[in-house]
Amino acid sequence: MKTTSLDSLILTLVLALNRISFGLFLLGAGLMKWQTGITHFYRKDFLGLKPDWLPEAVAKPYGYALPSLEIIVGGLITLGLFTRTATTLAGLLVASFTIACISKAGTLRATFAEPFHHNYILITLALLLIVIGPGRLSVDGVRCTKRRIKQV
Repeated sequence: MKTTSLDSLILTLVLALNRISFGLFLLGAGLMKWQTGITHFYRKDFLGLKPDWLPEAVAKPYGYALPSLEIIVGGLITLGLFTRTATTLAGLLVASFTIACISKAGTLRATFAEPFHHNYILITLALLLIVIGPGRLSVDGVRCTKRRIKQV
């Protein structure tokens, strides 16, 4: 099937919208944790979801670094800078949240209030951006275009 310029434009816009919304989601999550205070987040929220099998020597640095990681990775994804690397890290973060939820609750299943847990959607969105890339409306997209022009 032949791709038209309209198809290419639509794909570019859809990739940008998905990348920006995913990045802003992570950025906002990190900023909310910073606003309440990292120590407060760690003691109240993080420790409440920490699996019993996770050693404190691993959990503590991760829990305290998590808000900053979300801000940095979310910002990079929003801008489309180092997108595949940042999205891989974001996917790993979301996977760790999912593992923690499953470990603590015993399941990560649908309820009547939430028919589908959002972590599953976030992981598949991360995979999409890792495989396809950020698209042309990103810092990476502009950098790649400049490199291609110089090579010609």
